[in-house]
Amino acid sequence: MTSSPLIEKHCSFCGSHKVIQIRYLRKNSTNHLRNLAYAIPTPIAEILLRFYPKLFKMLRQVIANKKVFSGAAIYCPTCRTGLHLPKLSDKVLAKYYETSYWNNRDENEGIHLQQSGVPHKIRERETTDMYNWINESGVSFSSVADVGAGDCAASYFFKKQGLQNVYVVDPSLKSREVAHAYGVKHSFNFDGNFEVDLVFASHIVEHVGDINHFIKNCLSILSKNGYLFYETPNIGDEKIFKGLVHTPHTYFLSEQSFINIEKNWPLRIVKMESCGPLWNSSFPHIKSNMKSDLRVLFQKLD
Repeated sequence: MTSSPLIEKHCSFCGSHKVIQIRYLRKNSTNHLRNLAYAIPTPIAEILLRFYPKLFKMLRQVIANKKVFSGAAIYCPTCRTGLHLPKLSDKVLAKYYETSYWNNRDENEGIHLQQSGVPHKIRERETTDMYNWINESGVSFSSVADVGAGDCAASYFFKKQGLQNVYVVDPSLKSREVAHAYGVKHSFNFDGNFEVDLVFASHIVEHVGDINHFIKNCLSILSKNGYLFYETPNIGDEKIFKGLVHTPHTYFLSEQSFINIEKNWPLRIVKMESCGPLWNSSFPHIKSNMKSDLRVLFQKLD
């Protein structure tokens, strides 16, 4: 792997100077078609896409990725935390997801699209699994904010459970439209003048511009002794960090990352667990026995 010019010589999480740095957009040993798409210079890619949009539709997302994620990825083996550098603003990321990323995902996967006015069954099953995991901890809540809701599948699920106060916090116009269709309240940001017992943030914390700003915002809408739930890819060691294509993730988090967050914020870890398949079952070239996802449930302290 080719390295980028050194951008930062220390870890912003723990202060260690022993960081690993790689190019963020780089070759992927498991996908030669992707490698070819990224090797095509952007001006040529734009011409191909203009004249042959169906044949070269993959280039649309590649061009968008190159414009946004042009920096490096660093990883700290000490606290097992990484991030994209330079840091990206929430405004830039929101525009990227609104105009490019979700359109590409829906075109190729479709699981974030509604089926007859309800979320895709796969998305509802995922939410059910996370909801059961939270309930196993014995916590109770009567209001929830689905942060970074995307297709609002979790909001739909919580509404079905009988919760009267379900909020969506997402900067997307599409999310607002779906939230209104599901009968849940929507806010583009954390300034909606509401408070909840549970902040539910599934696979969003790895996409934010500044994780400290994001945590502060989550706490700002959380009631006294309320709960904060995160699920994120488990980038638990160097092998996983180097073996994955991280686009469009801005942070690479592990159990140690959340232990550090607990130390630095008025939060207590109620429960933390890795889940899902092993990384090496889906990516045989990654020689790690860690599971692919990580769930953590925090409680807000006084």
